[in-house]
Amino acid sequence: MIMTYNSFDYWNKIVNLNKTLKSRIFESEPITDKTVYLHYVIFNKRSGVESVWTPIPNARMLLGYIQYCFMPEAFYKWIEGRDKVVTIIPHMTVDEIILRAKKCGKLTKKEVSDVEKQISLIKNMWDFPSNKLMTELKKFGREFNKTWYGDSAGFLYINVFGNAVELGEFIANTNRQTSFDTTFEEKIGMSEEEWLKLCSEINKDKEKAEKFKRILIRELSEIV
Repeated sequence: MIMTYNSFDYWNKIVNLNKTLKSRIFESEPITDKTVYLHYVIFNKRSGVESVWTPIPNARMLLGYIQYCFMPEAFYKWIEGRDKVVTIIPHMTVDEIILRAKKCGKLTKKEVSDVEKQISLIKNMWDFPSNKLMTELKKFGREFNKTWYGDSAGFLYINVFGNAVELGEFIANTNRQTSFDTTFEEKIGMSEEEWLKLCSEINKDKEKAEKFKRILIRELSEIV
């Protein structure tokens, strides 16, 4: 199964079925104690902002999603979005996208060094044991965000969460810092206390798991 997830063809088929609804790729998958969570933002001034929250069945699938779905789109928009509105992402691996950009002189030497280092880090994680994978992906996210924080013209951001409680606390803390109390409750339909309680109960109650999933996929991008 690891070999399946570590495959461009595997992810290309999935993305082709969900081109405009990336956050819903795993919507039909049940929430389990192995489910992990991903949030990413891709922004550039010409193409606008894409904010995606999604549950992913396990950490290996998360690794595959980052390598074969997130990174190609993020770096393609970073490179090509400087000059045009990007509406279509080519069916290419992140290595192919970077190679083409290097040939066309669209990346600085530092950008090439940074992106090649990060691609290498992700590829090496396929050899990591499962119990270390989330820790390494969190480290990767922190370094990635430091590297691609960008400016008002564009930035890239990624965050991963090992469970729903971790994600819920992140949302609550972010909301407190931005003081969007009304927006939080209006969008989610519950108080912070109710939200955190829901996050703690989804592995015990299928109805609550589905409610949490709907909020995650359809509403959180409006808040964070």
